[in-house]
Amino acid sequence: QKLLLEEQQHAAVSKFRAARLEQSELEEDVNHMRDTELQVNQAIGTAGERIGEYEGQSQQLGAQVVAQELEAQRTQEEMAQTLAELRMASGRPEGAPLPAELHAQVMETSTRAHFMVDSLRNLAEAQESGEFRDATMQLLTERRLISGTG
Repeated sequence: QKLLLEEQQHAAVSKFRAARLEQSELEEDVNHMRDTELQVNQAIGTAGERIGEYEGQSQQLGAQVVAQELEAQRTQEEMAQTLAELRMASGRPEGAPLPAELHAQVMETSTRAHFMVDSLRNLAEAQESGEFRDATMQLLTERRLISGTG
């Protein structure tokens, strides 16, 4: 009978130790999960702060864009009014360009021509290095002569 009690006691102690070991492992897992939860919450907080900052910056930039658009529109209207006044003062018909307008058109055309010459020079250099096709496609895409998907 004593031997049976010792075996039962030994079995109970072994069962207790196994349960204690399992409890210890579970506590470790819970602590690890708490640490992970804390890290996730900190990351969420940091991301939330960044989102708030970005939203604020976006609103500021949006307001700046609107202000600049309004300023550009106002300037364009002033230019149109000034040109109309200059035409009237010089006695030119309404559609006839002023010398300043002609000069601006010449300058714009000259700038485009310089850009094209530079682009062609770059293409010629690219052809020598074997990158002609890629450079040509890039130029045509940039100039919107072809779609960027091709």
